[in-house]
Amino acid sequence: MEEKRVVIRSAKGKTLTVYAKVNNGRLEEIVFGGDYFAYPEDSIVNLEEKLRGLGLEEALKTIEEYLKDTVLLGISVEDLKESVRRILS
Repeated sequence: MEEKRVVIRSAKGKTLTVYAKVNNGRLEEIVFGGDYFAYPEDSIVNLEEKLRGLGLEEALKTIEEYLKDTVLLGISVEDLKESVRRILS
């Protein structure tokens, strides 16, 4: 198992920091942190749970689908997807 950390400075002005444990190209654990806001507030925590055990393509689709009704302030869905790309590359 490998532990990884990625930091992205969003074009929307905030910072996204991602910590993950990766095993055989799959997310064993992932935590999104930073100084952004998401509404509903539990949407990011719930997304972290949904991403566990997924590989890159599955994770990218899950992020896109799960966050379609979430309002993100300071970061974008693309920032989240890029962070996962970096973690799993």
